[in-house]
Amino acid sequence: MNNVTEWLQTVGVWLSRIAYCRGFGIQSPSAYRFVRYVINEHYPYYAYADLQKREPVESRVALRLLRLCLRVANEVQPRYILDFIDGLSAERQEYFSAGARRACILPVAEGDEVPAVIDGERVVIRTDVQHVDALLSLLPRIDSASVVMVDGIHRDARSRETWQRIVGNNHAAVCYDLYYTGIVMLDQSKHKRCYTINF
Repeated sequence: MNNVTEWLQTVGVWLSRIAYCRGFGIQSPSAYRFVRYVINEHYPYYAYADLQKREPVESRVALRLLRLCLRVANEVQPRYILDFIDGLSAERQEYFSAGARRACILPVAEGDEVPAVIDGERVVIRTDVQHVDALLSLLPRIDSASVVMVDGIHRDARSRETWQRIVGNNHAAVCYDLYYTGIVMLDQSKHKRCYTINF
């Protein structure tokens, strides 16, 4: 029954965002490329089958988000991956590692000090809307090629407000609202824009 409910919710979200499929209407070549070949890449990546065997995932949405972690890490090739979501799961660690083998993964518990080693480095940050203050304090410290993934952006009205606060931050450039998660690019050479994407 739970799988049926999740499937119905997924279909409902997909239908409500049908006008935003596969990057249609995006004028920026770099944003279009990111949507087509990272966010909505449908071809199987080299590690999908192996990871699915080692770390089976029940939920279809959870599997899509894990695979997105792999693709973002593969695209960015960060020096560090910071995970602010309470309890870095073995699955998420495996998927991030498969995307960026040389990256050092740092789980960050609430209240922990983020080490100075990330200063000026290319970083992928995975967080939740609950950790917005810690996230915003980190943005000036990291390289502009860094990327932030924020989960739970449409959980409730407060989460949507928090997402707008992140999007409105001076360090946020191009943002992607995927409903289940948001992606924030920090590259200030790009015009500020937020795209709604059917993920």
